Amino acid sequence: DVQTKRYVSARLILIHGKPGPAGAAIRFGNPAEAASVGHDGQIFLPAQADKRLQLSVDWPTGYCRVDAVLPHNRKPFVDLGTLRCVEETP
Repeated sequence: DVQTKRYVSARLILIHGKPGPAGAAIRFGNPAEAASVGHDGQIFLPAQADKRLQLSVDWPTGYCRVDAVLPHNRKPFVDLGTLRCVEETP
């Protein structure tokens, strides 16, 4: 039984239209995995087996959450375009 890895790319933007902060910590998946936001809000992550992408993004002055639906295809690379990261207050 061969399993193919899927990867997701996207650009995170905050509610006011600015890109997600470079270096912000991204937590996702079960079991939990981690990644970082790149330049101009770019992210590149391994996709989980489920159909939803739920991210928690933290940086020194705030945090936000993303909830997106993955397309129903078996392509190994999926570009989700721009995702709005909804900022939350502590």
